[in-house]
Amino acid sequence: MSRVLLFRLQEGKIRVLEEAVESWKRDHEDAVLALDVEELIVGCLSTWEDIRRAWLRTRRLAILNRLSDLEEAGTTMLDLLDRCLHRLVEVANLAEGAVRDTGHAIDGREDLSEATREIRELRVHVSKTWPWQRRPVLPLNGTMAEESRSTRARGESQDVTDILVSLQANAALRRE
Repeated sequence: MSRVLLFRLQEGKIRVLEEAVESWKRDHEDAVLALDVEELIVGCLSTWEDIRRAWLRTRRLAILNRLSDLEEAGTTMLDLLDRCLHRLVEVANLAEGAVRDTGHAIDGREDLSEATREIRELRVHVSKTWPWQRRPVLPLNGTMAEESRSTRARGESQDVTDILVSLQANAALRRE
C-alpha cells in the first residue's frame, strides 16, 4: 500500500509540473506576443516622427522655393500620412486584441491614439493649405471681384505700374 501512495504522490508532483510547464508555454507565448506588438508600436511611432520631420523639412524647402515639384511633394506627403495612419490603426487594433487575449499590458498603446489624431490633423492641414495646382493661390468669389471693380471705378485703387513708379521714386529719395 505504501507503494501505491508513493506513486500517487509522484503522479501529483508530475501533474503540478506538467501544469506549470503548460502554463509557462502559454504565458511565454502571450508574453512574446505582447513584446512583438510593443515592437510594432515602437516602429509605428518612430515612423510617424520621421514623417513629421519630413513634413517640416518639406514645408521649409517649399517656403525657400527649393522643391522642383510642389504637386509631387504634396501628393507624396499625403500618401505617407495615409499609409502611416492605416498602419497605426491596424497596430492599435492588434494591441487591443493582445491585451484582451493575453491580459498583458502593452507599452506604448496609449500613445497610438494621440499619434493617430495628430496624423489626421496634419493630413487635413496639408490638404487645405498646400499650394496644389488645381487650387488658385488667392480664392476669388463674385463678391470680391465686384468690390474690386467698384473700388477701381471710384478711383480708390492704383494700377500695379503706378505702385511700382511710386516705390521707385521713394527709393530714389532715400538714396539722396
